[in-house]
Amino acid sequence: MKSLQIEDIRSVVSFITNYAESNAVCLPGRLAAHYKSNIQLLPTSITKAAIFRLYENSLKQTGKTEVFLDSFVVVIFQHVIVLLKI
Repeated sequence: MKSLQIEDIRSVVSFITNYAESNAVCLPGRLAAHYKSNIQLLPTSITKAAIFRLYENSLKQTGKTEVFLDSFVVVIFQHVIVLLKI
C-alpha cells in the first residue's frame, strides 16, 4: 500500500461524506456505546467495495488520481468520524 497524499485523503473523505448525506440513515436516538448523537448508518445492502467502485467511477470522470481499495478502507476508518455499518 502506497503512502497517500493529503489531497487523496481529502477526496475520499469528501466522497464518503457526500455519499452518507444522500444514502445514510440518521438515528433518532443514540446507540448505547456511542456518545455522538449525529451518527449516520450506511445501508447494509451495499459493501465497501461497491462504494469504492462508485468512488473510482467519479474519479474517472474528473481525471483525478485513484487510490487502492485497501487505502480507501483505511481512510474511511481513520478519517471519517461518523461512519458505522450495521
